[in-house]
Amino acid sequence: MHAEIYVSRDAQGRATYSNVPSKDARSLNLETRIPQSPAPASKPISNSANGVAVDKPPRIAAPALSNGFPRIDTATQLQRDDMRKVILRSELQSEQQALLEARKQYAEASAAPELAADGRASSRHSRKIEQIRADLANHERNIQLLQKELQLIR
Repeated sequence: MHAEIYVSRDAQGRATYSNVPSKDARSLNLETRIPQSPAPASKPISNSANGVAVDKPPRIAAPALSNGFPRIDTATQLQRDDMRKVILRSELQSEQQALLEARKQYAEASAAPELAADGRASSRHSRKIEQIRADLANHERNIQLLQKELQLIR
């Protein structure tokens, strides 16, 4: 069983990923559609009562239910897990790149503070620094959550 992954975007369009739903988050659909193979051709079955060959449709077994959810065969689940890994690794790489960019912005902003007339850092600069710190924290949190989710996949 795997946790659902939710994504929400801030005003700048940056994504935040979590396994906990939030107000504006949407669920990521990580399932892939697997084409179903056609049903095997039916074979004539001899009716012993009258010796006539009769086409009998193949029996299709209903999926076994576990706690109200259909069971999925191992091959399908492995394929879904592989696709999920690809998506999560891609998102992890994006978050790591965004973290590097945020660290660069923080270093630049910290090295050259905007000063107010009285010689102290301006409030605009302080807000900018706080926003960059918040971005850093979000990227670090997203990276941790993505790594944790990747570890949970078999």
